[in-house]
Parts: sequence; structure tokens; C-alpha cells
Amino acid sequence: MFRKKYRGCLLGTAIGDALGMQTEGMQPEDIKQKFTIVFDYGKGRADSINENLRPGQYTDDTEQTIILARSIIRSGKFDPVEFSTLLVEHYEKIIVDPKLNRGWGSTSLAACKRLSEGIVWNESGDRSPTCGSSMRVSPIGLLHPGRPDETEENARLSSLPTHKSPESIAGAVAVAVAVSLAIMNTNPDLIIQTSAEHASKYDSTLAEKILSIEKVRHLPENTAFSILKTSFMTRDIVPSALYCFAKNPLDFPKTLITAINAGGDTDSIASVAGAISGAYLGADVIPKRWYNGLENRGEIESIALALWEIAKHNIQ
Repeated sequence: MFRKKYRGCLLGTAIGDALGMQTEGMQPEDIKQKFTIVFDYGKGRADSINENLRPGQYTDDTEQTIILARSIIRSGKFDPVEFSTLLVEHYEKIIVDPKLNRGWGSTSLAACKRLSEGIVWNESGDRSPTCGSSMRVSPIGLLHPGRPDETEENARLSSLPTHKSPESIAGAVAVAVAVSLAIMNTNPDLIIQTSAEHASKYDSTLAEKILSIEKVRHLPENTAFSILKTSFMTRDIVPSALYCFAKNPLDFPKTLITAINAGGDTDSIASVAGAISGAYLGADVIPKRWYNGLENRGEIESIALALWEIAKHNIQ
């Protein structure tokens, strides 16, 4: 069971990212006018940050998730120094060949530059409250299944090399805790409540917005997203992703279709929602067309299973 959940989480991250990259930056009405509804992979739009990506390819959301997961596998635990080292290695590849940049945000790039210049990991992060540390944090949730306190601390630390604003830290904590609880089949309402509780230690406004999901869950999707918002700020991405999961807790495809048609930062919303839904339901719920069409799926599954081998000793 757990192997399927670990595979489901990381595959869900990458599939959500790859599905959402084609609509990233669009408004919901523009998505509806162009596609009616997006339900499968598509190429990156011309003149967008993802214009060179083919159907099934993912963006920086998944790249950073993989980097974080690999750092855990190398160390057998989360080590912020190892994580920072791998971030710099990828950053330097992008600097040498900018075509390798799959949409790394200015916050992450600026922080990686500081890391490469020797600034220590707990001082290198930017104070911009963007969602970079939230979109990549799912491996931290997988490391401590059902243990939100340990998850919270590692999620906090994992944010600091690139994002040290209270809002960004709170978002990373909320997502990691949600994944940790989803692995253990925790009731979705309790997942939302516990994620908000742990996030509130760093940003009470974000926590309150996460709790507001209960009030908007049964509204029409366009109304709910107009309230929650879908920009690339943590305060919007994390509640919107949790909303997609909470609205469709037993339906992985519907969770992602809701996310990728939301408008705004659709790849990040869908990658976070996919991580939580995949952890909750397991890999068997992933449609074959999405699974078969995903770039690099074999390596992603191998990484997920390697994380399980480390994390299984943490299950109580």
C-alpha cells in the first residue's frame, strides 16, 4: 500500500505540473475560450515561459521536488546543506545553458546565486513570499508519514535556502503536513485543519485562508477560485491546491482537472494538489494516458520508492 502512495505522491506532483504548464498564466475565461476545458497534456504556449516544453514535460516545480528528494536519499534524512549543494549544482547548469531553465522563479535563482557565492543556507533565502518552497516540499511530507511535528520542522528548514518569508515557510509547512497525513489516510477535513494549525505558527493569515476552504468548498469552482486567488504567491497557491483536493478527495483526475483550469499559476496549484491527492489515493488512480505520457516517469518512481525505504522506519 505505502509503495503505491509514495509513487502516487511524486507522480502526482509531476503529472499535475505537466498538465498545468500549458495553462500557466492564463485567466479562467481565456482557458475556457481556447480549450473549453483542459483534460490532457498539451505543449507549452507560444510566447510563454513554457513555450519550449512538449506535452507531458514538467517545469521547475518537479525539478526542485526531485532535487529535494535526491538530497534526502543521499543523506538518508533531510540535510539542508546537501539540499543547498544540489540546488547550486542545478543553478550552475542553468547559468551555463539558459535553455535548461524550465521556469525557475527569480526568487529561487537569486537565492541560488547567493548560495553559489558562499552565503550559508539559512541566510541565503529571499523574503519574497512566492510559492517555490511549497511547490517542491512533498518529499518532506513523505519522510515522516503521519508525524506532523517532525514534518513541520523539516519543512521549515527546507524553505530557508531559497524562501525565508514567514508566508513561504508557512506554505511549505502546510503542504508537507498535508502530504504526511494523506499518506496515513487521514480524514481530508482533519488534513486541512492540521495543516492550518501548523502553518499558523508562521503566518496566521495563510492559516485562516486554509481554514476558509470549508466555507468555499461547495461553491462553484470559478467562485471559489475568485475568493482564494491563483497567483504565484504562497497565500494563493497553497489554499487553492488544498481546495482542489478537499473538493475531490476520492477523485484524482477531477482534483487535477479542477486545478489546471483554475487560471493563474496552474502548474504549481496542480503539482501541489497532485502530490496530496496521489499520497492519499495511491498510484493506481492515475489515468493510463497521464502515466504513459509523463516525462521521466521511471526515474520519478524509483526516487519515490527510495524515499519509502528511508521513511518506512519512521512509521509508528
